[in-house]
Amino acid sequence: ETSGREASGGGTGRAGAARPHLIHRLDKDTSGLVLVAKHAYAAQWFFREQTRGGLKRNYLALAEGDVVTETGYLDWPLAREEGWSIRRLVNGSGQPARTGFQVLEHLSGHTLLNVWLETGRTHQIRAHFSHWGFPLAGDVLYGGGRALAPRQFLHAHRLAFRHPFREREMCFEAALPEDLRMALDKLRDGPGRQNAAPTA
Repeated sequence: ETSGREASGGGTGRAGAARPHLIHRLDKDTSGLVLVAKHAYAAQWFFREQTRGGLKRNYLALAEGDVVTETGYLDWPLAREEGWSIRRLVNGSGQPARTGFQVLEHLSGHTLLNVWLETGRTHQIRAHFSHWGFPLAGDVLYGGGRALAPRQFLHAHRLAFRHPFREREMCFEAALPEDLRMALDKLRDGPGRQNAAPTA
């Protein structure tokens, strides 16, 4: 089950067909925010902004294991794994992929992270952290276990962009859905919690 709110671009039918356009997607079983433009003109504007890095997407991710590097980037090209239609793996001949991260909290055998995308490849966050040796909790496709979370612990919690018509910064946030919040509560109630880092 997914959750969250949809943020829409502004404008009227004069700028193009009054038909919604999905600007980006979420993986199956990833919850959170997506951006939908109201019409073609706004969609083209957002696609250009996305290419220029003007669309900021942040995720909350829970990785299995203790990530000791407090902040940094995972910069590995990704390609479709042979024999799979959806699974991605790090491959030198793949498409460039860059993922930023910051540790928010160390928990018992897990690490809560703020993650952001500088490219938008399929399964980018999940494939990068799995390759690094820290698969996401609940992400069985990439080596995570289901003991704690019923699906991959990945939630698009923050979306920021400049409004295409009003020319002001817009920011939307979505709280963790109940299933992921309960998974965090289980860890926080157990041993091994360390002080949380400041949230970006």
